[in-house]
Amino acid sequence: AQVRVYSRHNTNLEAFVGRMRALVPVDMVACDTAEDDVAHADIAILATNAGMPVIDPAALCGVAHVTTVGPKFLDSHELPLEAVADRLLVSDSPQQIRDQGVRHMLHGHPRSDDIKHLGESLIHGRSDGLRQSLYLSAGLAGTEVVALDTALSYLAAHR
Repeated sequence: AQVRVYSRHNTNLEAFVGRMRALVPVDMVACDTAEDDVAHADIAILATNAGMPVIDPAALCGVAHVTTVGPKFLDSHELPLEAVADRLLVSDSPQQIRDQGVRHMLHGHPRSDDIKHLGESLIHGRSDGLRQSLYLSAGLAGTEVVALDTALSYLAAHR
């Protein structure tokens, strides 16, 4: 397995990759650009404090799953809005996203009402016909642990 990592700050990138190489038994690769990072990736995780998109939306076209954990405000978001099209939209708290109203990046977007609850997707599976997904983290504690456990269980069952 290979984990590719990019940071806008080279010092942070090298420090993170160094720490992870000592902890995780996978090939950890530091990338020069966000686009290089997701080239040929199945999964992309955006985890920044950026107030503007950090990646060209075209680079995400072939990525099966994207997670965004950084800002998701109308005037400040790490994910390009073009990446929302034709993906299953999932969140740990769609209600919290709806409650943000005009502040959320998807306010007024044609897909703003399409966000499913993560639990619903995990329990009932997918029947939407969409081949790609986008997880909009609302920051609820423990969600990532449950999602990872479910993913690992699925992989173990289908090997």
